[in-house]
Amino acid sequence: DHCRERCGFLAVHSYDAGVAVDSAGEGVDDNVIMSGKGGEVMDVYTKTLMTPTEVAHKAVEMCKAIHGNFIVFDCDGLGIRDYQEACNLPEEYLRGIQIVKFHGSAPSVILDNDRPLYANVRAEASFITRDRGWAGKCSIEEKDKELIDDLMEEEYFENNKGLLQIEPKEDLKERLERSPGRGDA
Repeated sequence: DHCRERCGFLAVHSYDAGVAVDSAGEGVDDNVIMSGKGGEVMDVYTKTLMTPTEVAHKAVEMCKAIHGNFIVFDCDGLGIRDYQEACNLPEEYLRGIQIVKFHGSAPSVILDNDRPLYANVRAEASFITRDRGWAGKCSIEEKDKELIDDLMEEEYFENNKGLLQIEPKEDLKERLERSPGRGDA
């Protein structure tokens, strides 16, 4: 089966190349499809209005262009439609590309002394991204100001359960005065 659900973000990083999809939410928002290989952003496609079929096909095209192995769909919210559409694509068309369901609101599976470290998978992914950047395992094109702003503006805190948590996306949207689609992808 080419569709997978992952709670732990680390599990999808065993491959070198793939695509991430941040589907447009309600209001003024864009669909952002970002391909990457070896920790480098290879291509970014942004479009406001797209059908689930368009999103799924564009993600597959971009994945094939970099010889990628996976497509991760942000399925909290409207992204579930795009994920479901991709899961219905024929195996022959996908040619081995794995379709991965990402739920940022799901509980984190990373433990520190038998207790969760992060409030949810969204926080887990954010900290893993940060740590990979610090370790030189991923990079950002210095001209991609929007992506840099999305990642740098995000704030975190320790919640009342002692878990690392990322601020609500609404707070980040308010400060940026737009959705952080590139950073989410």
